[in-house]
Amino acid sequence: MTLRELITKHTMSVTGLACLGARLDAIATNRPLEPALDARITEVLDVLGMSGALEGVSAADAGQFCNEIRQVMSIDESLLYPESRGTSWAHHDKHVLQSAGDFSRGFARGLTRMFIPQLDGLQARLAADGAAFLDIGVGVAGIACEMATLWPKLHVTGLDVWAPSLALAHANVATAGLADRITLREQAAEALTDDGAYDLAWLPVIFVPEKVVPAACERLLRSLRPGGWLVTALANTEGTDAAAAFWRLRTTMFGGPLWTLGRLQAVLAETGFVEGRLLPTPPGVPALVVARRPA
Repeated sequence: MTLRELITKHTMSVTGLACLGARLDAIATNRPLEPALDARITEVLDVLGMSGALEGVSAADAGQFCNEIRQVMSIDESLLYPESRGTSWAHHDKHVLQSAGDFSRGFARGLTRMFIPQLDGLQARLAADGAAFLDIGVGVAGIACEMATLWPKLHVTGLDVWAPSLALAHANVATAGLADRITLREQAAEALTDDGAYDLAWLPVIFVPEKVVPAACERLLRSLRPGGWLVTALANTEGTDAAAAFWRLRTTMFGGPLWTLGRLQAVLAETGFVEGRLLPTPPGVPALVVARRPA
């Protein structure tokens, strides 16, 4: 296949994904597409066999899927320009930052529905007075706001070192009316000094430089209350060759380590965490490794 044929073939796939996102956004926002554009989008989706997947999609699900498409496309677009491609999370574009935060809200819902019930004692802790959650790499506060909404007694502390994200985070927290329950700090995980303060901590290792991870884990162990849980995310390279290549690329773009699951589990155990294990996750999402501060 020539380069021209290759580009032509995959351009249709990229355009189809954008058309799918447009239709999902129209469902989520209840704002119909302009008729002429709607007809052309329908034609593309029909040709690619995508229309049937939209049947019965709720507004809430449509919004989440649209956020996922926006995140993927905006991050991949950064590869096309020298000034935006790199090996760390250093995006300035508000659309890129906000789309990542909007997509992450779905993780908070999945964490609450599927994973927290699997972690001994955590559900009761988060529902109790004084419950506290530490969000490392808070970004624009998507997870923080969603967790505070889902758990009415929960106080969230969000840390990040990227000022453009924190600026949006402050605005999003204020808009959500959660400024009294979400505290934002410009602070690195390895500089954390809290002691016995949190019931749950979130560490997306996929964004954390390799040399920082062990020190961050040591600080997080101390920051958790006895029996508190740490949830981490690492690139999932256990699937197909294509999926493994995708996650290695994403991890390199985000600045995280290309570690195996065993390597991360070993670091957690060496730090002093116990009950470390892999949680089963749906295909195509990062691997979740959890561990606990000894009670």
